[in-house]
Amino acid sequence: MALQTRIVVWASLIALLSFCQINGQSYLVHTYSEANGLANSMVYDLCQDHLGQMWFATRAGISVYDGSKWKSYSVGDGLSSSVQLGVAVDRDGTIWSVNNRQFANISYFTGERWETIRGPGFKLPNDELALFKIFYFNQQRYFVFGTGDNGLFVYDGENWKNWRTENGLLHDRVKGVIAFNNQLWVATENGISVIEGDRIDNSLVDRLNLPGRNICGIELKKSSKITNQNNEVWLVGKDWIGAIVNDKFTPWLTDITKWITIGKNHVRMLVDDFGGLYIGNLNELYYCHPQSKHIELLNQNSGLISDGVTDFFLDREKNVWVSSLKGVSKIVSMQFKKYRKRHNLLENEVASIAEYQPGKMIFGHKNGVTFFDDRSSFPLPLTDSFSQIGADTRVLDIAVDRKGDIFLAASKLGLLKFKSGKPFESYEKILQFDNPTTSVLIDNADKLWVLNDRRGLYRLDDNKPVFVGPPGDEKRYYRKLFQGPNNALAVATLETGLFIYQDGKWSQFASQSNFSANDVCAYLVDSQDRIWVGTKAGLYTISHDSLAEYSADKLQIRRPVYLIFEDNQYRIWFGTNFGVYCWDGIELRHYSVNEGLSGNEINRSAGIVDYFGNIWIGTDQGVSCYQEEFDFIQKQIAAPLIQFCDLSVYDKSYSTEKKEIRLGHNKNNLDFQFKAISFINEKQLSYHYKLEGYEKDWSSATGPTEMQLRYTNLKPGTYQLLVRAKNDVGLWSREIQSPLIYIQKPLWTRWWFLVVAFLILGLVIYSLGRNISQRRYSALLERQVQKRTLQLKESEAQYRTTIDSMPDAIHVIDEGFTVLVFNKKFYQWNQKLGLDPNAVGKHLFDVFPFLSDKVRQEYLDVFRSAKNHKIINTLAINKQHITTETFKIPVLDANKVVRVVTVVKDITEQVKAQQELAKLQALLLASIEQTPAGIIIADAPDATIRIANSNALTLRGKSEKSLTEIPYQAHAENWQFYHLNGKLYDSEKLPLSRAIRKGEVVNNETVIIKRDDGENRFMLTNAAPVKDDNGKIIAGVVVFSDITDLKDAEEKLKASLKDKEILIKEVHHRVKNNLQVISSLLHLQSGYIQDGKLLEMFQDSQYRIRSMALVHEKLYRSKNLTKVNFGEYIQSLAHNLFRAYQINTNRIKL
Repeated sequence: MALQTRIVVWASLIALLSFCQINGQSYLVHTYSEANGLANSMVYDLCQDHLGQMWFATRAGISVYDGSKWKSYSVGDGLSSSVQLGVAVDRDGTIWSVNNRQFANISYFTGERWETIRGPGFKLPNDELALFKIFYFNQQRYFVFGTGDNGLFVYDGENWKNWRTENGLLHDRVKGVIAFNNQLWVATENGISVIEGDRIDNSLVDRLNLPGRNICGIELKKSSKITNQNNEVWLVGKDWIGAIVNDKFTPWLTDITKWITIGKNHVRMLVDDFGGLYIGNLNELYYCHPQSKHIELLNQNSGLISDGVTDFFLDREKNVWVSSLKGVSKIVSMQFKKYRKRHNLLENEVASIAEYQPGKMIFGHKNGVTFFDDRSSFPLPLTDSFSQIGADTRVLDIAVDRKGDIFLAASKLGLLKFKSGKPFESYEKILQFDNPTTSVLIDNADKLWVLNDRRGLYRLDDNKPVFVGPPGDEKRYYRKLFQGPNNALAVATLETGLFIYQDGKWSQFASQSNFSANDVCAYLVDSQDRIWVGTKAGLYTISHDSLAEYSADKLQIRRPVYLIFEDNQYRIWFGTNFGVYCWDGIELRHYSVNEGLSGNEINRSAGIVDYFGNIWIGTDQGVSCYQEEFDFIQKQIAAPLIQFCDLSVYDKSYSTEKKEIRLGHNKNNLDFQFKAISFINEKQLSYHYKLEGYEKDWSSATGPTEMQLRYTNLKPGTYQLLVRAKNDVGLWSREIQSPLIYIQKPLWTRWWFLVVAFLILGLVIYSLGRNISQRRYSALLERQVQKRTLQLKESEAQYRTTIDSMPDAIHVIDEGFTVLVFNKKFYQWNQKLGLDPNAVGKHLFDVFPFLSDKVRQEYLDVFRSAKNHKIINTLAINKQHITTETFKIPVLDANKVVRVVTVVKDITEQVKAQQELAKLQALLLASIEQTPAGIIIADAPDATIRIANSNALTLRGKSEKSLTEIPYQAHAENWQFYHLNGKLYDSEKLPLSRAIRKGEVVNNETVIIKRDDGENRFMLTNAAPVKDDNGKIIAGVVVFSDITDLKDAEEKLKASLKDKEILIKEVHHRVKNNLQVISSLLHLQSGYIQDGKLLEMFQDSQYRIRSMALVHEKLYRSKNLTKVNFGEYIQSLAHNLFRAYQINTNRIKL
């Protein structure tokens, strides 16, 4: 009882000294001051430009922040004063500021410097904050700022107008200005003046029956969740707050002076995206909650950099920026209220939480508890000496029975009890074991259960412990008690899984595959009868008789899960070692310190839903209360802004606004610089990027606002960088694309170069053959001379031979530019060019007086850097133009450059050859262009069309489709190649594709080109591959001629022949009919002849006519008029004769 008595003394003392009103709470706030990069911590105004950058008007100039870098501007950058009282951005993105110098000048930023416009002609005191704004009326820009004693100034770009009491303004002290309904509403100490053009109306206060005339602040909000109106004008009076909606005033709060002190200082206001109202002055700052209308103090204890405010700004991502005379605060989120020791908790860490009355909480700590409600807190230690503070006194669990008695599982202090109604006076010790008490539970029947870490589960009957189990191993560590369905109890253990006690029986559930899963921390059977088990291995469930990883609904958590509970909306919350997860059955949301949670490690008994539905989560760094109305998921957050900053190739910058950039084959190192801006957490941005043409898959990176990528040694081809960024809440920006970058193939690898090379190869071989004998003779003489020279001066010749045998001019100079050695070619050059050939011992620039200072600097750079230098120059010497390639090579002695060897190579002929080659190329292209047939040339192996002459394009006809720079898969569709049967060609079977991809030579193949105007043209096509020396196909050529007219003539000829055949057949038919008529007449006449011989003559004539008719019959029935089937004719003739002479066919057969 001695300990209990001491605690009573402690409680009485703390009740006098520690029981106090809560000193606010903290939110997710970022602060910025001079130490971060501001020009000065005294910030008067702020705004955001079109690129997303934040601008700040400070006592020492203008500062701009893009989330990564700060930059400041002052008098040296064009500002007329260092003290800048206002900053704003117009519709064009131009930044404007106003200073406090005489004339109150306005300055605007050109992108590099500030330019100044003369102000209205008075000086703003340092302690007067000008209300500087930019408004637009009928597309006309107006600059407006109010003053403390000089009324309102309006500038239209040409003239200043000053509105004061003498020309109608209600008071010269301006408290705020808004643009509404094409009017200026000016809040003053004597009411609201409405200005439209040159007219002023002062009847608004009386017409709307406002509670008072002294308007301390005014703010326009175009949408609100409170009133759901499109336009709201919010007003703050001396002791009231209200809004004008649809020309009607609605009071919101009255008698606000008990919370807020409205002095002579300017009141600043901001209505946020949730309909809540920020209001403050230089000394204090408050937030008025939209639903409860509760007024909450925001100060340094809330995480802000200052207790007061000079201005507010709501950025594009709904962050609230608060400027002050001590710096800038950015309120990122209010979704978690955070309470720590500085908010009058006993300690930062909250190990357990319970609600003992509606809205009244008790937090368990390492060394005691804190009794807490929304108005006050009472920290209470549970030890009588600070030497006892530690894990042995940790309040691991809290339970409250139906009477309101509070039970604490206080580790080695045992089971403690606070009686209902008197929580702050005393407590009693109910039970104490040798080992720590780890958990306490009041079940559905209001029975009290206690868990001991070594012994197991006890039930208290009349304050007497009754051992329940589990039976068996005494070495288990029992961690936490849970209420299950149907009056079951669950016991989480350290290494042996989960035990469930129901109807007097114990069941054990453990994992056989992952022993970390047997370290159980949390258990829940939710309203849908789903079983959740939190373990050190992650989220598990009970499957049959063991623990199994939870994988239903595509939900997996593979990190330690310490806490599981269900809220009133049937969402499941999981506390882990890195924040909490919330599962609504569809989406798994994660919250950590980055989203405003007080700490990342969640304690296993520190999560509840209170009487009012609020969610409380205890962490190692304090307790957090979740405010769903402020959750990011409810806000319409803009995605990050992303842009390219620079594209450089070998230190040369290219504009990223271009559509395409073409580079030589050796310009293949690309440096991309881009940045994304998101102020939700500017240090946590994720990027996805892909260089198309080089990468197939997206790559990921995490970093600050500005990023740089480098790609080196890229092969010739087409490339384009795609980039997108994600902010800290998972919103992706739009995808941006760099210009198309074409890295061209080397000149000598292009097919047309090889064609030209083949043409000049014959000339080269001819020239070599002609000069070979002369070269051999010259070489023989040179070897003989060298041999005799070596015999005379062997030592000197060894050195001389080295440089004299080189075809290039060589000379060596020292640090004083004195020529020490030169070779034979150098001597010959000087003679040829009319220069001094005896250069040894002379100054280099005396020998070559035409050398520029740039050459002198190049030599100095080589002496200084000890690096080789190469340059190509064209020189005009004595009316001769020579192109040289010069190498400057340092010679070191003891790590110092003492000599420079210069090698000068005459490449004049090489340059001329390249020029000639270019002419030949142009000639070849001109020849192709003048060829009357259509010609298409494509590269191998992809058969991409590179050249199509004008005749080819003319034959194709006008088309919106691309006809060149396309792969073979698009040839048939874009060029409209069809078979004679009307079917579109398969890309692989086109003559050009077969030539390039199969090496096939196609001769005289007829195709149809369907032009866009509907006309079909017949083309006679020939295609062949182009091969290099190794037989490799490097290109393909297809030549096609228009044979449409020939086809038309052929069709007409066929039709004419068909008509003639029909006519001839008709003639044969009629001849046959006439012969038949003659035969019939003869047959009729023979009936009257009595003379046998005469009758025989008639019959013979009749048979001859029939045989002739038979021939004509065969002709007009035949498909070929030029031929008759003689066998069929003889057979038909014989049958007719058999019938005529009545021959017995049984005796004679055909």
